[in-house]
Amino acid sequence: MKKLRRFAAVFSAILCVIASPLIVKADTAKKCSLTIIYSVHDNQKALKGADFSIVKIADLIDSDAQIYQSSEKFRELDIVYDGMNEKESEKRASEALEYIRKSNIQADYSCVTDDEGKAEFSDLSQGIYLVYQTGSRKNSDASLYYTVSPFLVKVPDKVSGKWTYEVTAYPKTETTLIPTDAPAQTNAGGQGNNQGIVQTGDSLLILGISVISGALLVAGFLLSGRWGNRHD
Repeated sequence: MKKLRRFAAVFSAILCVIASPLIVKADTAKKCSLTIIYSVHDNQKALKGADFSIVKIADLIDSDAQIYQSSEKFRELDIVYDGMNEKESEKRASEALEYIRKSNIQADYSCVTDDEGKAEFSDLSQGIYLVYQTGSRKNSDASLYYTVSPFLVKVPDKVSGKWTYEVTAYPKTETTLIPTDAPAQTNAGGQGNNQGIVQTGDSLLILGISVISGALLVAGFLLSGRWGNRHD
């Protein structure tokens, strides 16, 4: 029985030695980069000239367990990053963006997409970043505009058990049609702008025509009376 226990202990120790190299730790001192690829039509058309900003909202405090803690400015949001799914991440990103606008928190970095639709950020400390677009990007004939909802991204990111310090994000682009004809303003009568509304100059003209017409009508009656009297 004792031999069996000793064997089990030795076997467990061997397993720990073998498994230890499989636990890959992030190099916490290493700087990272983030590249945003902004495009439409399944990445076939790059969107140039779009403004993106990033703000670090959480620090990586344990790379083994991938534990993150909100930065001091964002602790009020009480975000739990462990086990966060995509839907929760989108919700938290929107809340964080609303919070920084209300609190007037400035972006850590800003960048404009180049000819390839790339916005590149380098020399980043490790953690979770909020990425958001400033304004919208119109197409060449101004018939469409493109926007990206705010999102969270981990830098570095762990892919297939390995830490990636050069992270690339492909945000989902939302397309909106810009109306070509704006509706005409209407007055109380439901007519288009300036239709059915008499201007001051028009009023004077109508009044003058009415006076002249009335005078001609009276003169006609008088002449008709005199003409009749002569024939009597």
